[in-house]
Amino acid sequence: RAIMRDMDAAIGKNEEFKKSQESIKNAFDNGATSVIKESNAVQLYYKVATDLNQTYTNRKNAIEQLKTIAPSYFSDFNTETILTNKATEAYKLYNKEAIKRARMAGLMSMANKTGEEQAKSMIDLQNELAGFGKRGKDIFEGLDFSQAIGKGKGNLLMAFINTLGVDDPRRESILSTIDEYNYYQKQIGSIVDQMAKSGGSIEAPKISTNNTPKQTKTQGQINMAEGFEIGD
Repeated sequence: RAIMRDMDAAIGKNEEFKKSQESIKNAFDNGATSVIKESNAVQLYYKVATDLNQTYTNRKNAIEQLKTIAPSYFSDFNTETILTNKATEAYKLYNKEAIKRARMAGLMSMANKTGEEQAKSMIDLQNELAGFGKRGKDIFEGLDFSQAIGKGKGNLLMAFINTLGVDDPRRESILSTIDEYNYYQKQIGSIVDQMAKSGGSIEAPKISTNNTPKQTKTQGQINMAEGFEIGD
């Protein structure tokens, strides 16, 4: 008979997975926000630095702050040169590139958080295999996960899963953990691709917090998103 299950039914992991997706999404916002705050500060100090109604001391202090926050844009300016067209162009360039920096910072933060969640899935797998004593320990220590993600052939973990019955809850739990790992791996790949193609129009990966990766399993074959092929 065919057995169809998804992560909603897999050892109660669904809510935890949703929370991890939400934390990854928030990581992008937090990373971008840090750059936005910097940009707001630059705008404030630039306004003071170019305001002739401000005292000399206030203007000088504002320029020093600009040099500290964005040295690659304002390191060459003083109270006089900050009023030149060169300074105006530097300010415009900073604002233009601030959007790209915010997106890049958001993606970097998201990538880091996704990596953390992926690492947790590996720890989960290690804990699950620990329940099999020395056999599980030997499996984990000999596990080449990159090989498993590729074709899943000649791998200790794959061989071990084949020994478990299709209705064995331990099998389902291990497969769910692998599925999570693969999901995060794909997300990281997507983020890296977007960073490489950033240009000036980079967009954050759209990670839904309402759906989880699904597994379709039939007797005789299990197809995982990343190419696992397991025969019973």
